[in-house]
Amino acid sequence: MSTEIKKTFVTANGFTFSCRTCGMDNSGELVLFLHGFPETTIMWVRLMQELAAKNYRCVAFDQRGYSDGARPDGMEHYEVKKLAGDVVAVADTFPDSQKFHLVGHDWGSAIGWVTVTLYSDRIITWNSLSNPHAEPYRWGIDNDPSQKEQSAYIHYLMGPGDPEKVYLDNDMARLRGAWAGFPQEQFDEYIALFQQPAVLKAATHYYRAIMTYPMEIDFQPLTMPVLSILGMKDVYVSMLTSDKSHAYMRGYYKYIQLPDADHWLLEKNYDDVAPEIIEHITKFPAGK
Repeated sequence: MSTEIKKTFVTANGFTFSCRTCGMDNSGELVLFLHGFPETTIMWVRLMQELAAKNYRCVAFDQRGYSDGARPDGMEHYEVKKLAGDVVAVADTFPDSQKFHLVGHDWGSAIGWVTVTLYSDRIITWNSLSNPHAEPYRWGIDNDPSQKEQSAYIHYLMGPGDPEKVYLDNDMARLRGAWAGFPQEQFDEYIALFQQPAVLKAATHYYRAIMTYPMEIDFQPLTMPVLSILGMKDVYVSMLTSDKSHAYMRGYYKYIQLPDADHWLLEKNYDDVAPEIIEHITKFPAGK
């Protein structure tokens, strides 16, 4: 089975998204990957190759704001339900995609929680990294002192003008610090993308939109198998908030807290995280 990563483009919801694919000639189920901020599809390459070697078809797409052909002006275009709509629209461009496994990190996880709620009939398994369920997170911002503090940067990004340009200061020092120790190819791709002010504006519209537009989503308990992994040293997520996600599960739910891990789980804790995702996906094929 080929584990070659290929780059391609798909048109969905009126936009053109750049994608990385792997194992698309395989006969197995589709696995769709959602990156977060500030990253791209390259974060998933190693995991995609491992799953492709097990006969899965793997697709990661650069989401709105990150793909050159999917960068509309105005934060109204980055409302989370629209981003979730992109997920199923991209999946629909591939054959045998009526049901698929979903994997998300950071903002990809936030979008994923909405996707698996609104389109639950499409999801085989849901695999979340570094982000709790949307409802506990919303509760945490209002009621958990630790989560309030850890989410303070969101309020900064709501400020007037172009607050996201702080990420460009001092030769992108904040972003370079976040990516410290990442593989060089990944680091170089991120520098090239996020040094563009239009990309930063669009990517940070996610935060403005989520704080501006009510989700108005009926978060019914989830019945598909769910895996949630968080690092206990994650400076963006409170464990008190994350622990409340279980209230929204009615099916199989595995919740893992890694004591020595921070936000960047795949880059720094791959050997702890990837086997859990692979086991979860292989354990629950469609129809089981």
